[in-house]
Parts: sequence; C-alpha cells; structure tokens
Amino acid sequence: MNIPALLQAHGVDPQPVFERSGLEMTHFADPDHKISYLKLSYLLAECVEATQCDHFGLLLGRSAEPSHLGIAGYVVRVCADVETALAKLTDYFDLHDEGGEISLCVGPKLTLLGYTVIQPGAKAMDQIHDLTIAFAFGLMRRLCGPAWRPSQVLLSRRRPASTAPYRNLFGSMPQFNAEKSAVAFSSEWLQQPVSSADKLMLRHFELEAAESRRLRHLQLVEALSRQLQLDLLEGVCSAQATARNMGLNRHTLRRRLKAEGTGFRLELDKVRRTLSGQLLEGTNISVAEIAGLMGYSSSSSFIRAFSRWTGRTPNEWRHSRP
Repeated sequence: MNIPALLQAHGVDPQPVFERSGLEMTHFADPDHKISYLKLSYLLAECVEATQCDHFGLLLGRSAEPSHLGIAGYVVRVCADVETALAKLTDYFDLHDEGGEISLCVGPKLTLLGYTVIQPGAKAMDQIHDLTIAFAFGLMRRLCGPAWRPSQVLLSRRRPASTAPYRNLFGSMPQFNAEKSAVAFSSEWLQQPVSSADKLMLRHFELEAAESRRLRHLQLVEALSRQLQLDLLEGVCSAQATARNMGLNRHTLRRRLKAEGTGFRLELDKVRRTLSGQLLEGTNISVAEIAGLMGYSSSSSFIRAFSRWTGRTPNEWRHSRP
C-alpha cells in the first residue's frame, strides 16, 4: 500500500508504472483487495526500472507496519511473548501471502526468521527478499524494543552496487548471496514479553482468522470443483494442470487444501462421483465412455471407484434411477 507514495517520493508518476504492470491504483486503496503475487512482482520490477533505485524493496519493507499483514499482523501484536507471536505469524501468514512462506527455525542459541518464495515465475526476486527481510527486521524491533539487534542478516540476492542503505538499516552489513533470506538473532529474545499483549484481543483475532479460513475454504473448494468439472470434460486430470488453470502453483494448492483438511484426490473423486452420476442418470453414454471422460485408464478402475462411492456398480446405479 506504500508503493504509490514511495514512487512519488522518487519523483515518479505512479499511474504509468501501475498500468505497465496490469494493475489499477484504486486496488491499493483497499487493504482487503487481493492482488496476484505475480503481478505484484512485475510491479516491483517496474518500480525499480522507473526509479533506478535497486533497493526499492528495502525501502518498502522499512516503511511497512504489522497491520499491513491483516489478521496475521494483528495477532502478532497481542501475543504474550515473542516466541508465541512468531509462531502465530507462521500459522496465519498464508491468509496474507500465498506466494511465499515464513519459516521459524529455533535453535538452542540462535533463531532464524526467514522467508522463501514458492511462486514460480515471480520477477524482482531481489526486491521481494529485501522487502520481506526489512519487514522482519522492523517487526522484531517492534516486538522486542530498540535494544534488539540481529546476530546476522542473510539475503538471497546478489550484492547490490550500493550497500550503504543496507548497512544503515540493519546496523551491519548483511550477508549477500545467501542460500536463504533470514534474520538471525539470539534465541533468548523469544522469551521477551510483548508490551502490547492482550489475551482478549488475541482470542478475538484468532476467531476472525478461523472465520477467514472457513470462508476461504468454501471459496477454494467451490472454485476447485468448478475447475475440475471443466478440466475433466476437456480431458485434463492432473493437480499441476488444474492448479495452473486456477492461477496457483501446485505446491500452493496442495498446501491450502491440506490446511483445510482435504486434498486434490479427495476433491477430484467428489467431482467424478457427481459428474458420472449425472451422466449415468441423464444419458445413454456407455460406462466405458464415462470412465474415459472421468480420466480412468480402464472401465474396471472406474467401476471399482464408483462402487466404493455408492455401494453400487455404474449399471446398477443407472437402472435404479427413475
């Protein structure tokens, strides 16, 4: 949401930059508007090109607030201690960002708070890593206070031409060309109480998060069901192809379905059962043809699956319908 103002601060008119990225500036006025991870990465690339600032993402992350993460950010601010706050952040981060993952690696002496991009085809990866680690640095400062210092900052990006902005923000030179982007700090900080902790607010925000998950589950399952019906009728029957047709990558789809207590194969079987039942009842298409439409390699495989779903063979089902 800070991108337009940051562009203007560099003397750049935001409107053409947004247009080249296929985005509308009005979308950024609404914090609940969902934006494609890929398009946002294209926008970051255009911002760097327009401003000639190769640490644009760093500036963007520095200006970000926990509330920009929505429910995940609100939950973090009212937890009892830092360890609980970071654990909740990893739990709820997917409600904000489906193209990347937060990781928390806790060791006896050192803890790493990191970020990994899982969205294939994303551009401006260096800016995304700068943005997220600058945000993580600021978040730890807000949770722990100004006395907090990282042991090390790791950035999975090439060393930029100018490193002064990084040293100025982090207080020391980060390690560039790292395998993973992360902020490393003493594990003792995990026990630090959060000054804004509030049990009742935490309960309220977690109920909100649960409701968001429930609604997202309904939306995801409905969207997946519609897509599977289209894919089956077009002869497509793979998680990778269906995820691509939904604008997701396979890993993201699998992760979201798992979080909702279901899976691709389970949802595929539900659609197969519904479609095959409709075809058996409403048409004279042969069982072999229906098996092919449902993506089965043989009639016997389809018959076994249909019998498992309904307790009847396809022919028994067809003859029992009015």
